[in-house]
Amino acid sequence: MASLPLTRDLIDDPANYRLALMIAPDAIDVVLRRVVGEAEPITAHIALQQGVDYASAVEEAVYANPLLPAQLFNRVDIILRPERFQILDAATAADAEAIEAIVQLIHDDATPPAPVVCAVCADLSVVALLPTQVARFLRRTFDQARLLSHLWPLASYFGRQSRQGNCDKLYAVIHGANLDVLAFTSAGLVAANSYRCPDINDAAYYVLALAKSLNLNLETDHIIVAGDSPLRASLLAVLRRFAANALPAIVPADASAVNAPLHLQILPLCE
Repeated sequence: MASLPLTRDLIDDPANYRLALMIAPDAIDVVLRRVVGEAEPITAHIALQQGVDYASAVEEAVYANPLLPAQLFNRVDIILRPERFQILDAATAADAEAIEAIVQLIHDDATPPAPVVCAVCADLSVVALLPTQVARFLRRTFDQARLLSHLWPLASYFGRQSRQGNCDKLYAVIHGANLDVLAFTSAGLVAANSYRCPDINDAAYYVLALAKSLNLNLETDHIIVAGDSPLRASLLAVLRRFAANALPAIVPADASAVNAPLHLQILPLCE
């Protein structure tokens, strides 16, 4: 993992690199991959200042690392993990009036958040609710970036993996206090959600509750766990008390940036 701040002299021509960011309420994770020639990815974890306006914290974190803003990278992908989001069917997510009604219904700020619609798969989209100043800053600073939901790389990668074998599969990805869960049957992606889980038993509860709500068979269907190694092992230990096939996810050897969240590790495998 690179030392901070990230400075322009860490790379040669930005056009030889792809930048991927994951922006969460408490941190920005960074992966820079070289697309011309071979080199180890550059990874970094930038903690956001707490107790200040979130938009100001994001801007300060980006500008404190001069490598990030206003460079002509080969590609920029920004994965959004907001505090608030809504999962919708694709038709509703494409209806501007429906999105406006949802924002008015669920927001509790004096200034309504900016909805950013990100497809997860053909049938589902995530509406990420960002503070307006954050959304404007990202679009202004990274004007050519793709804005992606944190669930998109998981749905893309595990969706392909789920087609192996004949059983239904539930995937759990744990990163810090964040848990993402996705379930796949023969019909494809049938459920996806995220939770804050400061305790590993909370994470196990959400996984097993989703399995029960979908009528998964804990004797024959698979629960596959990925994410931070120590937390993954702890979660598996709890799940194995209830599920016969609680298994660790196998990330291919060609996935890199092992110090980054799984969402950024597998991003090149989701093309």
